[in-house]
Amino acid sequence: MAVLCVRIGGIPLSRYLALVPFVVLAAACNQLPPRRGADVQTQTAATLRTADPVEIVIAPVVDARTQKGREMALPTSNLRAALQTGLVQRRYSPLNLDLVDTKVVNAAYRPGSLDEQAVLQLTVERWDTSLWTVRQSITATLDARFLSPTGTVLWSGRLEDTRFDFADVKDQFTTETALIRHACNKVTTELLAALPPREPRPGSGAGSGSTATEPMPLK
Repeated sequence: MAVLCVRIGGIPLSRYLALVPFVVLAAACNQLPPRRGADVQTQTAATLRTADPVEIVIAPVVDARTQKGREMALPTSNLRAALQTGLVQRRYSPLNLDLVDTKVVNAAYRPGSLDEQAVLQLTVERWDTSLWTVRQSITATLDARFLSPTGTVLWSGRLEDTRFDFADVKDQFTTETALIRHACNKVTTELLAALPPREPRPGSGAGSGSTATEPMPLK
């Protein structure tokens, strides 16, 4: 009885099929992790590079959630502190938050009050923690704007209904407060990853006597 031998590219079919799982596994292992900030919708003005802002004011967080959404606590202080860290990682020098707060009137900061070069304004439209107790997850919609002292938008970034899960790291934190602080850092890091890092130029550093946080090398 004749035996039919099917070949693909010169390789017997049986051997080819045996190789398929290994090829698929190798392809999966070679996939790059998602790039930070890839889900952020951004708009960058050409004036950002021209303005080259160094000292940045982080304005109070604006809570723009619906009335129902406001039933869930919004960690504004943690978010603001996380933005401060994020700006340093992008080589900007955020001004001390306590100093900024001395110029806050009716929960708002008037741009230019501290002679800063830009203001970072974060608006929270959604901060859904309904699954936090069960899965330690947050779904957020955030809008960040980099504004010149005159109000010109130098850069904007938006995360739309993005879910962040922290169940796999919760055991690394001994308190709920520490885990929430980590969550805020993670969320803001993702948002600011889309902000173009500042490119230091000679003589463009923070002025003497500045209360700004010095930038760290970009990772």
